[in-house]
Amino acid sequence: MIPQPPTYTRSQLTQYLKRIRYHEQPAGDDGESRLQHLERSIRQDPLAALSELQRRHLNTIPFGSTVLHYSPHQTITLHPETLFHKLVERKLDGNHMVLIVTIGENKYMVDVGFGPLCATRPLLLKEDGIIASIFPAEMRLVKDSISEFIDKSQKVWIYQVRFSPESAWLPGYCFSEVEFLPQDFAIMNLNTSTSRSSFFTYKVIAVRMILNEEEDDTVGQYVLSENQVKRRINGNTEILETLQTETDRVNALAKWFDMHLRPEEVQAIRGMVSEITKA
Repeated sequence: MIPQPPTYTRSQLTQYLKRIRYHEQPAGDDGESRLQHLERSIRQDPLAALSELQRRHLNTIPFGSTVLHYSPHQTITLHPETLFHKLVERKLDGNHMVLIVTIGENKYMVDVGFGPLCATRPLLLKEDGIIASIFPAEMRLVKDSISEFIDKSQKVWIYQVRFSPESAWLPGYCFSEVEFLPQDFAIMNLNTSTSRSSFFTYKVIAVRMILNEEEDDTVGQYVLSENQVKRRINGNTEILETLQTETDRVNALAKWFDMHLRPEEVQAIRGMVSEITKA
C-alpha cells in the first residue's frame, strides 16, 4: 500500500505560524487564533493568504547549508517530523523545493528556498511572463524548451531572473507539472547534499529576506557566504561583517539569522574544507 502524504497537526501548524510571526498576538496569547485567522483568510482571499505565508516564511526561516557543516551527522533528511524540529523548534535553515499550488482554475509556483534570487510571491503558471521583484532584480516564469533537450518540442516552466530591467534574463531552474513522489525528492536531496560538485557541501551559506516597515513587501536580504555577511536593500550592497574565525561566523548566524548552534554542532565543522582557519 502506498503511504499517504504526511500532514502536520493543528498544534504543529500553530507553532509554525508563530515561528514565521504570522498574525502576532499580545503576550500571553496561546497562538491558536493564528490558525483560525489563517483559515478565515484562506476562505476570503486564498492568493493573498498564500502570499503572506510565503513572504513571512522567507523573512524568518533562512535558506542555507549550515546543517551540512554544523551538525555531527552532516546530512539532510526530508523526514517531516525531523524537518519540523529543525525549522520550527530549532529555528535552523531549510531546503529548496518547488511547490505548485492550485487556487480555483489557476496554478501558482511557490518557492521559499532559492537563496537571494528566490521569488518572493506566488508566480502564476502562465506564458505571458508574470513578474515578481526585489528591486531592482526581477523574476518571472516562461514556458520553453531548454538547451539540453534533444526533442525541442518538449517545453517546461523556466524560472528566470535578471538583476535589473536593463539586464538579460538568466535561467535559474526549470520544472514540469508532473507530480513528484517522496522517493524522487529523496534522490535529488541525496545528490545535492553529498555530491562534491554541489557547492552546498563545501560552502557555508545562509540567506534571509528583509521586509519593509509595513511587512507587506520584500525589499532585500541578508546573505552570509563563507566569511562575509552582506545586506542588500533596493539594489545596494553593504558588507556588514568580515568573519575572521569560526566564533565570528557562529555569532553572525545568531545575530543576523537567529540561528543558535549547540556546542556539538559548532565543533562538527572542525577539519572540514568549509572551516574558517587563520592563514
